[in-house]
Amino acid sequence: MLISDAYAQQNREMHERYAGYGSKGLQWAAYVEALVVEDGHRTILDYGAGKGSLRETLARVGVDIAEYDPAIPGKEAPPQAADLVVCLDVLEHVEPECLDNVLSDLARVTKRKIFFDIATGPAFKQLADGRNAHLIVQTGD
Repeated sequence: MLISDAYAQQNREMHERYAGYGSKGLQWAAYVEALVVEDGHRTILDYGAGKGSLRETLARVGVDIAEYDPAIPGKEAPPQAADLVVCLDVLEHVEPECLDNVLSDLARVTKRKIFFDIATGPAFKQLADGRNAHLIVQTGD
């Protein structure tokens, strides 16, 4: 299991409630574009795509990105493997009991390279059940 049904629903609600929730791709678009150019990646997967800001931004420069996000209707189907997998502001949101499964799935879908951005502190937002939106808070080490 990659995500429980109850937690997927809470994430859907967060995406609906907060306009910027799930938009980390905007911050990293230029870097991801540089990775594509430097390494010649032909297929890209945004794993935990949220609102799709990375795909939207890079589509303007001719880069197509597949999206996977189990909390977003239409993006929840298991993804195909890609040359480059981008996982931005995702792992800290994973249910701790699902982390090993998510990491295994990331290995499955990564053909050549994976790029992570992982927050190490608490989120500013709370889930509907009162938990911090970052379910896993660890130091950088």
